[in-house]
Amino acid sequence: MVVATGLQTYLGTMAKAIVGEQVQTSFDKGVSQFTWLMIRFIAVMVPLVFLINGLTKHNWHEAFFFAMAVAVGMTPEMLPMIVTVCLSKGAMAMSRRKVIVKRLNSIQNLGAMDVLCTDKTGTLTMDT
Repeated sequence: MVVATGLQTYLGTMAKAIVGEQVQTSFDKGVSQFTWLMIRFIAVMVPLVFLINGLTKHNWHEAFFFAMAVAVGMTPEMLPMIVTVCLSKGAMAMSRRKVIVKRLNSIQNLGAMDVLCTDKTGTLTMDT
């Protein structure tokens, strides 16, 4: 006798949980806050540099290009690469201790934990 099919089965609910939207971690929130801080800082500084440079040198064409150069210089182009390298170094250190890390963002969250609960096999599971 068939009781349930598709997403109503136990495996179906597991599949639904895996495909669902991922929760934003504290690491993701921190990177997002830093990105918006930099965008606000650039949005304030570039027009200010443009006006000051244009008023003092009276060459608005040159002031525009200088302001654009300041905007490009203030953009942290290496930030994503630096973050990825640091997190991958953490993943490599954890792999030496026989720990498999599925997502790099979880390394920062693991380090920020105060209490860690696992089952008797040491497997980290969801609250099901």
